[in-house]
Amino acid sequence: MHRRVSKYVSLLCKEQACGRFLGEILPHAPVRCLFSFRIEGVARLLVTPADIPSFMHAVHLAATEGLPYAVLGGGSNLLPPDQEYNGVLFSTKCLNRVSVCGGNFKAECGTGLNRLILMARDRERGGLAPLYGIPATVGGAVYMNAGAHATAIADCFRGALLFDPLRNEKHFFTHADMDFSYRSSCLQRNKRLVLLYACFSLYEQASTQISASIANVIEIRRKTQPLSFPSAGSAFRRPHEGVEVWRLVDACGLRGFSVGGAQISEKHAGFIVNRGGATACDVRELITLVQERVYAKFGLALTPEIEFLQSDGPCGICRPLP
Repeated sequence: MHRRVSKYVSLLCKEQACGRFLGEILPHAPVRCLFSFRIEGVARLLVTPADIPSFMHAVHLAATEGLPYAVLGGGSNLLPPDQEYNGVLFSTKCLNRVSVCGGNFKAECGTGLNRLILMARDRERGGLAPLYGIPATVGGAVYMNAGAHATAIADCFRGALLFDPLRNEKHFFTHADMDFSYRSSCLQRNKRLVLLYACFSLYEQASTQISASIANVIEIRRKTQPLSFPSAGSAFRRPHEGVEVWRLVDACGLRGFSVGGAQISEKHAGFIVNRGGATACDVRELITLVQERVYAKFGLALTPEIEFLQSDGPCGICRPLP
């Protein structure tokens, strides 16, 4: 694998030298600040493309070389391995351009969701305000069909340009093509596809009303969520409509339970937080414990929202624990 990564770096540097790739190439990169859990780790290679064409070119090259890779937005629903990630991480932090025409917004995959919401507010366009505070980029939000307060990203979604790196093909997906459901989209079932940009249609609303909605959401999050510790947000998906995971975890007596530096939050039992020095192994062990206890007591199988980064597949990301 080391030789394959080295060959990829050489190829990408040649592309950079002749202007076909714009961006940063960083070997053996620390990844702590790339993931919201703030867990220590290293990536064999971190690539930060400067624009969409460079992003496509670099991912296509990794795919054709057969390298494991993963695309990172806010890193808020992804757990790095404790060992070095033996592949390529692509950061989308520079892919944040937004174009606006009336109520139609086209945002690149690395655009911060909060930034998009504030841009819409300044143009008196509503629809996304309930999602304010979710630590996601547009790409990650669409991938997960992120939602809060009875609103999901799919509600305003109109289409997206997706890229198949192996075939080097672009395809425009409509709302129907994305097959959205609760915290899910087709991107989770076909991980080879990479979102380049997404389009949203937002309705007219006074900026004062949007600001009030944002302020209300911020206050609710402040009162109910453990914002003072690193976490990945809600650790599990609801097993059924109307079933709140934190109540199940609480009923199992696990609120505040710790494994190493990872803890089930004392403030909100649906969150796993890093109280300091948590490892990926600590988090995985805690997730497994919650799954076992909840299944034993209620007969309900919990599916984590968190996904685990690993180096043994073509796209480098696996589904959560079985």
